[in-house]
Amino acid sequence: MLWAAWGIGQVLGHWFSIKWFRSQSLNQRIYEDSPASHQEKAGTPTMGGVVLFGGFFIGAVLLGEWTVSTLWVVATSACFWGIGFVDDAISLKKKSNKGLSARVKFMAQLGGSLVMMVLYHLYIMPVGFSLGAWYVFILIGTSNATNLTDGLDGLLGTMMLISLFGMSMLGSLWLPAEVQLIYIMMASILFFLVFNWHPAKIFMGDVGSLMLGGFLASLAIVSGKWSMLIGFGAIYAIETLSVIAQVAWFKLHKTRIFLMSPLHHHFELMGMGNGAVLLIFGLLQLVFVWLQLQ
Repeated sequence: MLWAAWGIGQVLGHWFSIKWFRSQSLNQRIYEDSPASHQEKAGTPTMGGVVLFGGFFIGAVLLGEWTVSTLWVVATSACFWGIGFVDDAISLKKKSNKGLSARVKFMAQLGGSLVMMVLYHLYIMPVGFSLGAWYVFILIGTSNATNLTDGLDGLLGTMMLISLFGMSMLGSLWLPAEVQLIYIMMASILFFLVFNWHPAKIFMGDVGSLMLGGFLASLAIVSGKWSMLIGFGAIYAIETLSVIAQVAWFKLHKTRIFLMSPLHHHFELMGMGNGAVLLIFGLLQLVFVWLQLQ
């Protein structure tokens, strides 16, 4: 009964947040160079990640099975949530699609990751400098990769559900509380997707996309098997590599490999609709998850 009330609360929370965000003009500013189909999305409320994380946090409190590792995962997710919140807030205040500068955003991610790794070293498991630096890279890289993937209605949420489902299958790696934490996040994402599915009633914003990247990476770190991100995070890596390749190739040859990056925009400009791109990416993600589980 308690969990049913939690679910109803999530749905009502998203519904009311859409109304309130719209009344406060907290609407997404569309990047001028985005595909033409995106321009019609102007005016859609953003920062849905505020309610997404709020629902997850309440669920974690209701679970009540706290361990040092689950506390660290939630705290790390909250850290990246905070960075995304500031980024979105500045973007809305400036009435532009640009919030924090790339340099400031990176420094915030670096600072937050370093603090969380110090806490990891002190309270969970001592780590050497090299491994600690690698974990910091994983946290920053994964959060940026999920941020880049959040470019179509329902895309990041759907991919994250598949990633977390794969993680939940590795039961031998987790304590019971950690498995429940994964399930709670999956449920929270499902409730959010009710309103984020095409055509989206609300966008996740950086506050949600950075948080989900931090959550995924922190789970991989506490499991002691960071290599699981090779499969479970493959789509996010591909999206990031498409941006890197596009920029590098253009600097060298003044031509483009893709019609637009990240990769999901390339498929859009090829004439594929939102649903078709989600289907292709979802099938690929399922394949990568299946291969990781073998």
